[in-house]
Amino acid sequence: MSSKGEKKDKETAAVEYDPYKEVKAKGAEFNLSNLVFQYSLNREDHALQAKILEQVDKYNMGPYYQYLVDRFHWTVDAGRVKNFAETNKKAVDELQAALDDAVENLGEGEQHDAAVKLAEHYATIGDKAKTLEALDAALKKAFSAGQKIDITLAKARAALFFGDRVVLKEALEKAAKYVEDGGDWDRRNRLQVYQGTEAILTRNFKKASELFLSSLATFTCFELHNYEEFVFLTIVVSVLALNRPDLKAKVIDSPEILSVVGNIPHIGEFLNALYDCRYKNFMEAIVDLHEKLVGNQYLSAHVDYVLRECRVLAYSQFLRSYKSVTMSSMAAAFGYSEEFLDVELARFIAVKRLSARIDKVGGIVETCRPDTKNAQYQAVIKDGDHLLNRIQKLSRVISV
Repeated sequence: MSSKGEKKDKETAAVEYDPYKEVKAKGAEFNLSNLVFQYSLNREDHALQAKILEQVDKYNMGPYYQYLVDRFHWTVDAGRVKNFAETNKKAVDELQAALDDAVENLGEGEQHDAAVKLAEHYATIGDKAKTLEALDAALKKAFSAGQKIDITLAKARAALFFGDRVVLKEALEKAAKYVEDGGDWDRRNRLQVYQGTEAILTRNFKKASELFLSSLATFTCFELHNYEEFVFLTIVVSVLALNRPDLKAKVIDSPEILSVVGNIPHIGEFLNALYDCRYKNFMEAIVDLHEKLVGNQYLSAHVDYVLRECRVLAYSQFLRSYKSVTMSSMAAAFGYSEEFLDVELARFIAVKRLSARIDKVGGIVETCRPDTKNAQYQAVIKDGDHLLNRIQKLSRVISV
């Protein structure tokens, strides 16, 4: 009987074992970050507020609760605040005592581990200032490139959680230096995901696309994104950043993207309709994706830009196939009225986003092919003038 019981326990343990358990636990903070972002869009959603408070209570997030109270003007729960303060004081005292003991009696490895645990506690309860301070202290006790990378990425994660772009940039620059000094492939891959996420925040979609696509096959950065969200972000930025052949080779035919694209509503139609020149379906997919784009904490600030660039991309691709086309035919292809398309095209042509002109009398849109030779000639003249100016300045310096 005992042997059967032991066998059952081992089978249960095997089923419950999760190699990414620790990483997912660290990523829990971004689940909360996303909930808070969603709540910021609709502060009347009391069910969402309850979910946020459930997470706050679960991890005794006293400092973060105070941050939420100040941000959203919630009524303070004095009992909750008192409980948080008592629980966290006890935890901090124990962790600080362990760190002091390690400094006095133990080696570098134990000191590093104790310092990291203290920093992780501050991160768990949402204390930004003390998290950054504790991570800086832990970094001084790190003695390997891997440890330094992990700590700087933790600092970048804290900066992302609180929306501190300055700290995020500094942390990623430092992490990149450590990676060059001896980072393994997993840490290099994770760093690329962090850098790509920062690139989205700064609207550098080309850089984000390059970094995300290079990390796609070996993605392990679950502390920032689940895989479906990562694929969603990769597709959106790649559609805007890549030319048509590269989009087909690197995204549409990618096995990694094909494995999950069907699980993400509307994104497959968004991706394939553009490549297949089904412009009406592409525009409908953009409308369907609007809510998801607005609800994404990384893309939300860029929704208007994304929608505008998608329309410009579709118009450019359509017009590239014609020397001239009737307004009615183009309107039918996009599912628009002629009046709306006329206003839309005129606006983009006026700001030189489209190389075309509208013959209002004839009801025709004529494509203006760019004169590449003339553009190259003008570029040579401009560069030549710049070079001559620099030579003249240099000659004056030498003659003096």
